[in-house]
Amino acid sequence: MNDFKVGQYTLTTLCRPHADNIIAWAQGAEIQRWDGWFQGVEQWVDELSPTWYKDSRYRVKPELTAVEAEVLCDTAFEEYCVAEEALKTAHKKWIKALDTYNGIKE
Repeated sequence: MNDFKVGQYTLTTLCRPHADNIIAWAQGAEIQRWDGWFQGVEQWVDELSPTWYKDSRYRVKPELTAVEAEVLCDTAFEEYCVAEEALKTAHKKWIKALDTYNGIKE
């Protein structure tokens, strides 16, 4: 389809601003919605079922670089280790409370 161009915009994108993202989403791409700024950093949130509001900004979720993926994995592993330690501590406290309860009960 030959679309009438106005600068960088086409008639389709002017009338249907999210057309390209909707097509990408229909083809399986992950979509994000712009959620504003937080501490000087743009915040994009994943949209599992985008609403495609005219005044909202959407994009295809960018692929992680190898460095970003490594940082994400390292962070997740650190969080897992902290959670595992907290679980072990909670389990020990639970066993101690259970032993105390059984001692009182008998």
